[in-house]
Amino acid sequence: MVSHPTSDWSWSPDGRLIYGLFDPDPVGESCNFWATRVDATTAKPERAKKLTNWAGFCMDDLSETADGKRLAFRKWSWQGSVYVALQDGGTRITSMRRLTLNDGRSFPGAWTPDSKAVVFESYLDGRWRILKQFLGQETSEPITAGDERDIAGGRVSPNGAWILYVLPPRGDGGSSSLSRLMRARIGKGSPELVLTARVYSDPECAHSPATLCAFAERSENEKQLIFTAFDRINGRGRELLRGCATYKWKLSRP
Repeated sequence: MVSHPTSDWSWSPDGRLIYGLFDPDPVGESCNFWATRVDATTAKPERAKKLTNWAGFCMDDLSETADGKRLAFRKWSWQGSVYVALQDGGTRITSMRRLTLNDGRSFPGAWTPDSKAVVFESYLDGRWRILKQFLGQETSEPITAGDERDIAGGRVSPNGAWILYVLPPRGDGGSSSLSRLMRARIGKGSPELVLTARVYSDPECAHSPATLCAFAERSENEKQLIFTAFDRINGRGRELLRGCATYKWKLSRP
């Protein structure tokens, strides 16, 4: 009945299911209300009808009046920006200023090895990307521009030279689908495959001088999580530990 994620839903007194449905948006979330009447005897839904044509925000916490003529809801929208500040002897932060100037969502990841630019994830043109931006500049440079799908989990390698990230599987992302853990140089260079796996969460790396990087993957029966070391050049390493998976989770971005 519903092919896209819903923001919230409510039963109307007249037997309709009212719900907010996420719509594609180049810079963030947009939602619209839809309604589906459900047969009380067979529980079969009728054809859904779109009630609104809004953009730039989403809705949740629905509440309807007893006669079903009015609907109250919470309207929300958000953006994330990267800021840079100075540390004064490790005791306070001063001189904060905004680095990224776009209206989308950006999340800082790390500094480049020369401390002249910030590496960050950003939602642009309807997709997640990894970019870098130099201090004093108003524009950013893409690191993963060649990928046509969302990326997830951008992390910097211990030596500071590589970005490690995940390309979620194509299709429905079921248990038989494999994600691709990729590497890309923070400077110029094409993305390269590190390994494929049933990636459960973002990869993580230690800070230099340590060299360990690891990721979590699901077992084939999805009953265990396996934590495995990997090398950005040589790929999969030794298994570190495993344990029971308490719930299912699909690697994605909101």
